[in-house]
Amino acid sequence: MVRKTTWLKLFCLLSGLSVISSSCFNPESFFTSKKNADDINVNNITSNDLAVNDKLNHKDLLASNITSSNFSKYFGLKLIQKADEKIDPNDLVNFKVGGFSADDSNGILSFIVTVERKNSSPIEFKQVSLEINGFLKKKIEREPSQESSSPNSETGEPNDSQASNNEHTDQPVIIHPGESTTETEPTPPSTTVDKDKQPEPSSSSTKLKIFSDQEIYKKIYDRSFSIGFYTRHWLRDPSDPNLPYKQLLYLSNGTGWLLDYQISPQNPDLYRLFIATNLHVAEGLWNRDDYDHPVLDSDIRLKPDTIGFSLGKSEQVNFGPQDSRFSNSSVKYVTYLSNNLFFNSSPNRSSALRVNNQRLSIPETVFTAVDFVNDQQTKNEFSDYWAQQFKGQFVNNRLGDKNLLNSSFPKDPQSRMKIADGYINKGIGLYKDFAVLSFVVNISQKRLTNEPVRSFSSAQTLRKYVLEAVNELNESSKIAKLPGQLNLTNQDVPYVDLDYPSVEANHPNALSIQEIDKAYIAGYPGVGQPGNSRAFSNRWVQNNLNPNPNYQLEPNIKAELVDRYQDLTGLIQSYHNKYYHQYGITQAVLRSSLKPGSSGSVVYSKYGLPFGIFWGGYSGRGDDGTGVFDYLANDTRKQVTVNVRFGSSRTPRQFKINIEPYNLIDGTNKEKYPNQTNSYRQALPGYLEWADDNRFSKDSTFLFSHP
Repeated sequence: MVRKTTWLKLFCLLSGLSVISSSCFNPESFFTSKKNADDINVNNITSNDLAVNDKLNHKDLLASNITSSNFSKYFGLKLIQKADEKIDPNDLVNFKVGGFSADDSNGILSFIVTVERKNSSPIEFKQVSLEINGFLKKKIEREPSQESSSPNSETGEPNDSQASNNEHTDQPVIIHPGESTTETEPTPPSTTVDKDKQPEPSSSSTKLKIFSDQEIYKKIYDRSFSIGFYTRHWLRDPSDPNLPYKQLLYLSNGTGWLLDYQISPQNPDLYRLFIATNLHVAEGLWNRDDYDHPVLDSDIRLKPDTIGFSLGKSEQVNFGPQDSRFSNSSVKYVTYLSNNLFFNSSPNRSSALRVNNQRLSIPETVFTAVDFVNDQQTKNEFSDYWAQQFKGQFVNNRLGDKNLLNSSFPKDPQSRMKIADGYINKGIGLYKDFAVLSFVVNISQKRLTNEPVRSFSSAQTLRKYVLEAVNELNESSKIAKLPGQLNLTNQDVPYVDLDYPSVEANHPNALSIQEIDKAYIAGYPGVGQPGNSRAFSNRWVQNNLNPNPNYQLEPNIKAELVDRYQDLTGLIQSYHNKYYHQYGITQAVLRSSLKPGSSGSVVYSKYGLPFGIFWGGYSGRGDDGTGVFDYLANDTRKQVTVNVRFGSSRTPRQFKINIEPYNLIDGTNKEKYPNQTNSYRQALPGYLEWADDNRFSKDSTFLFSHP
């Protein structure tokens, strides 16, 4: 049995016309000219195109016994021939296997397949991650204080100062962890709850209303959107600069939710919306002139350019338990895109209502959570490790789906090593998967001057979407002001800023993670069409998938699922021609792997307020997969001292992990967040001044009267 997946990764999903969900993309596969019948574009290949067959039974074999030299003895690889392909694609490619990582305790082998196009010069190849299970399971005894790293990223290059193309990729193993509030007195982290120390407030004692599952999902729905960016990129083949430029067009999708808004004093139908989403979703937005981290002409000769934007929702949604991902309708988009060729080629054109730019503008970037804290301890401790990790992944082309510019890079290791050195010289920064985008909408029920009839008709749907979101944000503000909000330090800002993992350390009277116990998540993943696994549409999906119509969401978060080791085991993400490493803590959430397109979804508690942002999950585990989200704030400084062993090395290396207090929405309180340098509120005054739009206030939004 084969599971076509990697460990925890940012979701990437291609539809039939290469529409990307959750902002992951391979732009070389987009809208390219037809190839000859005897040719193949290996860049289009995904794990779904590969099949593994058993030559010999491996149920009595440990996964660690498989190497590149004996793999072909036990298994065969082939590309699945599609119905419209007249020639067997396997005649056009060669396969190489490597990067073996064995999980003997679960009987799973992970590995990398390199698919090379025959007779290509320079060599054209695509690397795909696969898993094979069904191996003999080996019982592994661990000391009580010993932990292995969570399998949550493509991390852990060989412990070598030079990046290499070694077949084996060593995973860092965290051993003997100790957590403390000081660097000199580490104590083992507890995995049990001391009920004598943990408050157990009831809904009556906190005076807070506990909302039903249906009420919470309705709140999330009202303020959430499926968002899409239409981007154009001109580039030359890096292997032959004499060839003419080619145009790449791509569409990236994610989920966003209303964080804040403005209403024009001159026109009550004119809104500026501030939408929160993931950084890796915002990576799909490329403005020629942007506020936050613009890409300069000196950095890139020809920059990508986002020329269209979509905002959409499923309609007539069921908020009760959903028995499948098809329970709700496909998203109906309101789209601004003047390029007819691009629009007519896009997969969601049949569900898109077009408007002009009087109704919907292309977003601008207000804030991205990159290098947003001044954490010198982390930089000193991890800069070399992050650079080494990045270089290994970049040279081996394992970061290509996170950077549109990768299409213009050469593929040979020597050239990529030089490019990697250039990025390392810029510095590998730190990030949380959070960004805020801004755009203007006009929801007037009157036809605008020179507005096409089509745009006017579509604008009525846009009006409905916007007012639903604004009304729900207004309701959240009312909830935040109710007595008993123990996890809000500022009740004027309706977002939980006292994160639940910090409660035990400093705030024994606040609600703990044991009291919250549920994370409600819903968004717009790409869902395969019934009977056509290659056709996808974005649909509203909740994390209460269950065939029982009376099902109520079960507890799905707990303290044991908090991961404090992101500095070691986190992902590397590009943003506008620079690379960053994940920082801080993240929270795993059970039965909540919502699949691609849901990245950026808001996370709600049963008390009706947001406290996190969803960014990924374990792929290949069906509806019971584990999701992952970031808290919107980290109230308490956290320090962990861990020993890490790489590969077969018997000598562990000690790391001191430091996580500064921060608040992604409002980090202006320097007594609480002394080393935070940027947040949404901190970025807001500069953005409003930069936007220079006299239709809106330059010193106030719904949330902040004087940011």
